[in-house]
Amino acid sequence: MNIKIKTTTTIIFLLESLSLYANRAQVWTQEDVSSRVEDTPLMLNVSQENRIGVNSTENHKHIDEIHVAPTLWYNAANWLDVGINDRLVLLRDGSDARYKTDHRPGVDVKLKTGLYGWDLSNRSRFIYRQVEHEHGYFRYRNLSRVDTPWNFTSFEIKPYMSYEWYFDEGCKERRYKTCDKFSAQWITGGVTFKLWKSLRGDLHYMLTETRDRITGKWCPGHVIGVGVSIAF
Repeated sequence: MNIKIKTTTTIIFLLESLSLYANRAQVWTQEDVSSRVEDTPLMLNVSQENRIGVNSTENHKHIDEIHVAPTLWYNAANWLDVGINDRLVLLRDGSDARYKTDHRPGVDVKLKTGLYGWDLSNRSRFIYRQVEHEHGYFRYRNLSRVDTPWNFTSFEIKPYMSYEWYFDEGCKERRYKTCDKFSAQWITGGVTFKLWKSLRGDLHYMLTETRDRITGKWCPGHVIGVGVSIAF
């Protein structure tokens, strides 16, 4: 059995504007363990992610979200992977708030190809989201990513761009105007680079746009992320 382990730590700076002043930050840690089932096109992956909030207006750090997701992947073709997962998320909105459960079973469909050295991929994610004490609803998320074929210097610096958006079926609360519409998108540009044989880094900027659930207006945000991944 061939088992692969990957751990990633990313620091996210949320900027009030394009100035280099960050009023909030988060530390994301993720561990992935995967193993291919011998003599089959199946692969089992289990991931856990913690999102730790660091806010200057609060007295201490706290874990905002905990994600645990087992996924069974089926390699249908060289260009197609299909995954069935059952993600459990624990959420809280403040340092003193108790966790709420957010159950998100879903199906992932990944398309991937290469063209003249460029890596192109698209992931569709179909989710049923059931937050504790709220009505359940369906969500669709789509992520497209392009990785360039260029390597600069011995650090193998490779630029990339991605675009992600999601659409909610609806939260069934009448006071909200946009909970059943296209309501968020993320545009990211960054670079990955090799630090060591099994150690890679990532530096990126993300423009986020979300629709206010009451007014329906788009609200832009700016994010800078710095990450390190270790795979073995």
